[in-house]
Amino acid sequence: MKKFISILLIITALSALPHYYEDRVLIYINNDVIDFSLTERSTNGLTSNSEINNVLIQINAAEIELSLPSANVFDVDGEIYLNRYYLVNLGGNRTDVEAVRLELEKSELISHAELVPIIIPDFNPNDTRFSQQWHLPIIQAPEVWDLWDINGGQIPGIDSARQIKVGIVDTGVEWDHPDLIGNIWQNLGEDANNNGVTIIQLGSTWIFDSGDLNGIDDDSNGYIDDLVGWDTGVSTQGDNDPTPPSAGDVPDHGTNVSGCVSGVTNNAMGIASVGWGISIIPVKVANDDDGSLTGSYSGILYAAKAGADVINCSWGGYGYSGYGQSIINVAYETYGAIIVAAAGNGYNNEGPT
Repeated sequence: MKKFISILLIITALSALPHYYEDRVLIYINNDVIDFSLTERSTNGLTSNSEINNVLIQINAAEIELSLPSANVFDVDGEIYLNRYYLVNLGGNRTDVEAVRLELEKSELISHAELVPIIIPDFNPNDTRFSQQWHLPIIQAPEVWDLWDINGGQIPGIDSARQIKVGIVDTGVEWDHPDLIGNIWQNLGEDANNNGVTIIQLGSTWIFDSGDLNGIDDDSNGYIDDLVGWDTGVSTQGDNDPTPPSAGDVPDHGTNVSGCVSGVTNNAMGIASVGWGISIIPVKVANDDDGSLTGSYSGILYAAKAGADVINCSWGGYGYSGYGQSIINVAYETYGAIIVAAAGNGYNNEGPT
């Protein structure tokens, strides 16, 4: 009898503070505007378009940059092209950020301007042993595992054709964790030395394969040397190290969520997971200073471009973002990724979390 198997994912819910950044505004340049470009990151708030320059000078903008440098003309949601979103930095917190937004929208060249919601994690799971993982029996995970012939070599998360990939868009992932390393995605499109791996073991630690760090975007996905994932939390450009911050108060939430989704199971150590053999794509979106998820939506785009079948977002916020919705739509409609959002676990049972 043919078996239809569903892989359950544990989603750790987060909520966010109900307010927006006061030092930045997103703008969308109208599709019919041709004379607009940034030849390099501008430090004077200036572009190739004089009319928009005048608006930026009027609001005393400190800087303007592409919000999604890796977006291209194919990343489109209806009439919204993700590569036409720009981030206007105001150089510090402003009490008039809403007035700035309205002023930007007055320009006929700007389709719309958005405040940027602050998104931060507020729940940190701490289960470390299977016997302590009370949630697994509640969701009947052991009964689901029985659908596989595990002793016969079948592994949940891996079918006959491929390994299912889940992007963990979160505070970062300790990808060299002994209970995760076996399930960490390796981007073989960046395997420059063609040895079949992008990470290698050096003694008791795991490191990037130096032969693959060539400073070239080998797989042409818009990200240079993304051997195991990406960090969109450091800047709009990002870097290739999705490891959580090692200092400060930023929680290691992404590592814990990764363990829930696909900690290596049946390996006589650590925790069990519903995913068993699911491949984890680590995407760090947290700001190192305060843990706010500044790169959350650009992280979703990265995970989609990396080929994630599912993108797990264990976070949420009160503020609606058309920018964010368009990225989600592109991730689903263009790249075929299913985005799973947190149900919420804070404040009350009536409002959004």
